[in-house]
Amino acid sequence: MPGWKLITNHGLVLSYISKHPRSTARELAEAVNLTERSIRKIIDDLESAGFIVRRREGRRNRYRIKPHIVMSHPSHGEIAVGDLLEILGWRRRRLSIKAKGPQSPQLPGFSDLDSQTEPETTPEGITI
Repeated sequence: MPGWKLITNHGLVLSYISKHPRSTARELAEAVNLTERSIRKIIDDLESAGFIVRRREGRRNRYRIKPHIVMSHPSHGEIAVGDLLEILGWRRRRLSIKAKGPQSPQLPGFSDLDSQTEPETTPEGITI
């Protein structure tokens, strides 16, 4: 196994939090194989960068991912962190179809295709 990781410690912590939003720093440290002190620093970094929101629930924290935040490196441009997390196994909460209305999934850069209207046809079957 190489001495480097494809995904940084910040990415690993964010991915774990996305699947286990009520995990403690100790649970995160065991899962990601880091110290609790490192985990707390990474959580602070993720929160200050806007990727997560931390809320206290009793003696624990609950984390909420902000999936619309774009990746922090300029080479990733318009890619939202939620898109990366979905690849890593995170499941977004979806609004119910009644509340949101039926929509087809959107791929980045393809939203303009939906704005095109279907060609009209005359009663004679001629496309306008």
